[in-house]
Amino acid sequence: MSQPSYGPLFEALAHYNDKLLAMAKAQTERTAQALLQTNLDDLGQVLEQGSQQPWQLIQAQMNWWQDQLKLMQHTLLKSAGQPSEPVITPERSDRRFKAEAWSEQPLFDYLKQSYLLTARHLLASVDAWRASLKKAGRGCVFSPASMSTPWPPATSWRPTLSCSS
Repeated sequence: MSQPSYGPLFEALAHYNDKLLAMAKAQTERTAQALLQTNLDDLGQVLEQGSQQPWQLIQAQMNWWQDQLKLMQHTLLKSAGQPSEPVITPERSDRRFKAEAWSEQPLFDYLKQSYLLTARHLLASVDAWRASLKKAGRGCVFSPASMSTPWPPATSWRPTLSCSS
């Protein structure tokens, strides 16, 4: 009795697998290109709006830097063993920073507060931008909340932006 040969079967499977992967890659590239173009168009609208009111961008940057300087002062005092009140604290419901090291270790405390400050300023900037667009009769939806919500870092976050004129 002869042994059945699976070689041709495996070759056919490999051939169809290669075809399937090529089709999936082509579709993914087209989709990624379309999403990139949409994001670039929307970013252009955001930059155009920002260029019409540069003082708001400058003020937002100054506020962020002031808070970062306060945080650096807090960190230096804490590192030197001096008492210092935190610049920002997480909400009670935020479980990400419950471990004592986040408050006791100056480096971890700095990382926590810097993250929270950046998220707060980002969300405040988005809210101000939305308000200015609403005033101008334009609509945009930007969803950055996933960047600052209490989820583990392993979850995928990607802010979304869509505008209408």
